[in-house]
Amino acid sequence: MRVRKPLFIARQSAAPKGLLGSLIANIMARETANENDVAIDLIQVSTDAMILDAGTGHGRTMTGLLDLVPRGKVIGADISKSALAIAARRLEAPIRDGRAELHHCPMQLLPVADQSVDAILTVHTLYFIDDLQTVLAEFRRVLKQDGRVLLVFRPDGAEIDRDNFPAPVFQFRSAETIRNQAVAAGLQQTAFELKSCGGRIVAFMQLEAADQP
Repeated sequence: MRVRKPLFIARQSAAPKGLLGSLIANIMARETANENDVAIDLIQVSTDAMILDAGTGHGRTMTGLLDLVPRGKVIGADISKSALAIAARRLEAPIRDGRAELHHCPMQLLPVADQSVDAILTVHTLYFIDDLQTVLAEFRRVLKQDGRVLLVFRPDGAEIDRDNFPAPVFQFRSAETIRNQAVAAGLQQTAFELKSCGGRIVAFMQLEAADQP
């Protein structure tokens, strides 16, 4: 008999809170390390670029992104204060040096100036967003004209164990659905790959502004 993951545990994956949330955030850091590392390898930016890690969580990915931009800056945004506390400890030195920032906010309301970011990365966050088009439109707002967006997610139908990822907490969408939402938000796909990460099928979708000169 299979045991369904309790909803309160699933909700901690979306927005970790308290001691349990901190524990789950650290577990997620280990479980998703593979796809985060692949994502970092796919980011192509200059050494003085500004990168936004949307839904940064534990902040592990930000440490890798900072290595890409020794003369730039990495901004992390998340709705979980518990996860951001972990990230703040991990990133104490670059925050002190002005090379990293952390913001407690939803992805629909990023405290980032228009067309100021060279690259945006978000890993395993799309499942927790109800109005995806609004979030993608916010990405388009802060993205520079020649910037890039990288979405990392498990697409609907990719042998997902629904008992471990119960609705309504997790919303799995097809790559086509996400692509269409991106187009409606003013973005267009430039590359798409499916990779096996830790035995999971994970999609890596790269986007750019649709109104390229």
